[in-house]
Amino acid sequence: MGHFIPGLCFAALGLGLLLLALWRFRQLTWRNRTDNNQYQRKYQEEFATLHIPEKDPWFLKWFGILCTTGTTVGSLYEIWDKDPGYDPVALTHCTLYVSYFIIGICSLYESVGRLPLDTHRVALVVACIVQSGIWYAHGTMKQLPEDGTLHILLSFINVATAAVVAYSIRYTDSVVAFLSGWALLLLQGIWIVLSGMYECCIDLHAHDIATILALLCLTILLGIVLVAVHCGPSSPSLLLKRQGQGQAKFQSHFTVLRTTDGDDDDDILIDDHANAGDTDAEVAEFFKK
Repeated sequence: MGHFIPGLCFAALGLGLLLLALWRFRQLTWRNRTDNNQYQRKYQEEFATLHIPEKDPWFLKWFGILCTTGTTVGSLYEIWDKDPGYDPVALTHCTLYVSYFIIGICSLYESVGRLPLDTHRVALVVACIVQSGIWYAHGTMKQLPEDGTLHILLSFINVATAAVVAYSIRYTDSVVAFLSGWALLLLQGIWIVLSGMYECCIDLHAHDIATILALLCLTILLGIVLVAVHCGPSSPSLLLKRQGQGQAKFQSHFTVLRTTDGDDDDDILIDDHANAGDTDAEVAEFFKK
């Protein structure tokens, strides 16, 4: 349980923040479609301006509450479940929980304006650096090489997370770095769960572990790309292209009136749609659109 609880929490946190970013991107799309002046603006620039660093007091408040509450419950569980007397494993796990408890505290103070924006992500960088050292030392003490490799690679994931988040703090216009930080947090949670499963449930070969990590990275990347393509906002150029296609379809059904000579009603030329092969139902559906 010492691996499963924090691993699931980290994975849920990373996935939740990625989904929140997707929802915010879609909100930009909805707003831009109602105002033609917004079509030429880049979505990434507007997203970065609005959400990097995080400025929503409500989000910061509840993010802080979740972090502080979850880490407190985890620490209490470690204390209750530990062996009598001094337990170094319980102390290690509690230290990991405390690092994220501090992130929650910083987020709460940010929500009321007592700390500068992005302080909670600075605390996340520190927490990842601290955890990388703990996981690396933990891995070198393992007797089984597979178990040791799992923990050492987890320390490398923490280093990568710290570097990417620090870059995002420095360069707030980089949406890719912002999303990559949460994706690495998701990867970290999955890897912690995998480490726990190795100790109780599954058997891994030493030469497969790095391959599994590579496959997880590629799977998360592919998932983000597919979600962005099929669920994310359309680019302004694509929206304009769709407008052009709609206009072309409209013109294909109607002929522009160029003369008003004569009283024959046929002078007003409206295609009978037979040339285009359209049925009355299709024409009615077109006008609904």
